[in-house]
Amino acid sequence: MLVGRTVWLTRPAGRSDALIGLLRRQGGVVAEVPVVRVQPAGDATPLDQAACDLTSGAYDWVAFTSSGAVGALSTRIAGAGGFPEEVPVAAVGPATAAAVRGAGGRVALVSRVATAAGLAEDFPSGDGRVLFCAAAGASHDLQRGLEAKGWTVDRVEAYRVVPEKRSADEGRLLLERGVDVVVFHSAGAVDAFRALWGSPPDRTAVCCAGPVTAGAAELAGLRVDSVAERPDAETVASAIARAVRG
Repeated sequence: MLVGRTVWLTRPAGRSDALIGLLRRQGGVVAEVPVVRVQPAGDATPLDQAACDLTSGAYDWVAFTSSGAVGALSTRIAGAGGFPEEVPVAAVGPATAAAVRGAGGRVALVSRVATAAGLAEDFPSGDGRVLFCAAAGASHDLQRGLEAKGWTVDRVEAYRVVPEKRSADEGRLLLERGVDVVVFHSAGAVDAFRALWGSPPDRTAVCCAGPVTAGAAELAGLRVDSVAERPDAETVASAIARAVRG
C-alpha cells in the first residue's frame, strides 16, 4: 500500500527508528525532517529539587505524560540509585510506560486512553503527594484531575519543545517535490509546521499520533485524515496506511 509513497516524519531525529523500519518494509519512502527539537527546561532548579525530594521519599506517586519527561528526570536521579522501588509510577499509555521501565521505574498504572485526561480518570483517589513531570506547555488536565481526587500535585517542567528552524529549507524542498503523508506526534509539531510552512498542500494527507495531537491539528485548521489511537510504531504505521487509502 505504501510502495513509492513519501511519508514525512516530523519528530526529532532518532525518535522514530522503529516506525521508519516498518514503513520502509512496506515500500514507503521516508523523509525524516524534524520540525521540533527537545531542549532542557529554561530553569533546571525545580527539576533538580524534585529529583532530590523523590529520592528522599517525599512523594507517594510519580506521573508522566511523555517519554521525554521520563528521560529528563531519570538522568537527575541516576546518581542517587534511580527511581525508588517503593514509589509507584503512573504513565500515559504504553510508550511512556516502556520508557519508565527502561529507566528502572516501577510502573503501577498505565492509562487505558493515552491522554492526560485518561490518566487522571484511571488514577486512584488519595491524599498524598504526586510528582508530575511534564513538558513546558503540556496540558493541565492531569494536574486538575488528580487535585480533584484529593492529591497534592507538584508539577515540574522537565523539558521544552522548540521549532527546528534549521529544517525550513529542507522542508520547503520536500513540499515542492511532493509528500503523500505528513505525520505529527505532538501539538508542538503542528504549531511548528504551520509557523514554518503553513498548511500542507491539499494532496498531502495528515496523520496524527493520538487524539490530543489530532485535536490540536484540527484546531489549527488542518484536515486530519487518520488518527493513531496509540503512539507505538505499529499503530502509527496502520494509521499512515489508512491516510494513504483515504
